Amino acid sequence: MSEVKLQIDGREVRVPEGTSILDAAKAIGVEVPQLCHREDLPPSSACRLCVVGVEGARTLAASCSTIAVDNMAVETDNERTARARKLVIELLLSDHDPECPHDGADAACELGRWAREFNVDGSRYEGERRTYDTDDSTPFFVLDHSRCILCERCITACNEVQHLGAIGLANRGFAAKVATPFDLPLLESACTSCGQCLSVCPTGAIRLKSPIEQPIRTVDTTCPYCGVGCGIKARVDSEDRIVEVLEDPENQSSLGRLCVKGRFGFGFVNHEDRLTQPLIRR
Repeated sequence: MSEVKLQIDGREVRVPEGTSILDAAKAIGVEVPQLCHREDLPPSSACRLCVVGVEGARTLAASCSTIAVDNMAVETDNERTARARKLVIELLLSDHDPECPHDGADAACELGRWAREFNVDGSRYEGERRTYDTDDSTPFFVLDHSRCILCERCITACNEVQHLGAIGLANRGFAAKVATPFDLPLLESACTSCGQCLSVCPTGAIRLKSPIEQPIRTVDTTCPYCGVGCGIKARVDSEDRIVEVLEDPENQSSLGRLCVKGRFGFGFVNHEDRLTQPLIRR
């Protein structure tokens, strides 16, 4: 495969043709802020936090979807990009649940992380906020619109990874939200409660119904339910009890996908009625 040569923050980098600026920056250890993009999902350019300056371009470019070309000169961190990113975060927080615990010290919340990084508290733009009911119809997770930033990760995962299309963007502008067709509750829609959307949400808008015990280690293993052989990452607590199951994106059988049984049906492992020794007839 042919390569392209470009400059990123004054450093020369060679990457395969077709590589995005974001991935080219990662190749030399430069982290570009982003919320909507994940390596295992196609780019959606929804959040605009990953904007960078390209020499000769009038506007900032979304690095997740802009392809690197020969002799391109890119600046990932300057006064203009910092100002644009801060504005994006301020606007996202302006319609984000002010009581959301993910805006605090929770390192798992990507929005909270970048808000702290850019010293943004969400108080600059005050006004009306969207009000939608929380969808808690599924047995395992909830969809809380007050924490949703419309990054579209969940939609992309549902459509491009699981190929279900159970959710999409409904309405326009200020009224936009993640919803099922005809705005049905998740449990009454095509949703299978696989949790793929849960695994990619950056803000906790889609989160587990019940809090889990703090896991201390992760064990790579295979889902025991059927013959597909999906790879799972079992997170266990101090007493070796499974508290959470995550998908394994490197598993060649499942390719980072799980069904509802594989992700949530692990309760039998620690059940008191489970046989842990063979029965012997005497």
